[in-house]
Amino acid sequence: MRADSGVLGEVALVDNVMLLVADAIENVWAGIASALMILIEHHAEAESCVAAGGALHKIIDEFFRLESPGQYQARIVTEPMDIGGTTLNKYSVVLVGLAAANRDPATFNDPTAFQPSRKGAKHLTFGLGRHACIGGALARQEMTAILRAMWPLVERLDLVEDTLHWEARAGHRWLRALPLHLKS
Repeated sequence: MRADSGVLGEVALVDNVMLLVADAIENVWAGIASALMILIEHHAEAESCVAAGGALHKIIDEFFRLESPGQYQARIVTEPMDIGGTTLNKYSVVLVGLAAANRDPATFNDPTAFQPSRKGAKHLTFGLGRHACIGGALARQEMTAILRAMWPLVERLDLVEDTLHWEARAGHRWLRALPLHLKS
């Protein structure tokens, strides 16, 4: 919460710093594992995007759309409102399904496909507007750095297991492990 002076109070400041540090570490690590998984499985599509002049940021945005490490955000209703015929009272808690929105077939054509050249709607992995994640830009920069470093190796990487396992953690989609084999 903001104080009348426009400065974050101590509790809000500590809360935001802790959120930034925790999400910037865990969600980015999880995002990197998911991005590598998708890049290995769909290397031809990614290469095609780059060859056609597509920037790496398009590939990264498509990773975040397809495999959002954070699945939803909680919000508190500040005034009564109607959504889809349901009345929400002031102080109601609402879970915003960001990952579900990122796969909405009414918004994204073939929403379960990896299409880095996708045009149109933007993903909601980091929220939007004044409710956007303060670490979204940092997460994109970290993802860009790791993918630039890994790009030359991707053609030599194979997934070791056909079935991958995901952490059972509310609100998140994180791989437990990404066992890889580096071909010589």
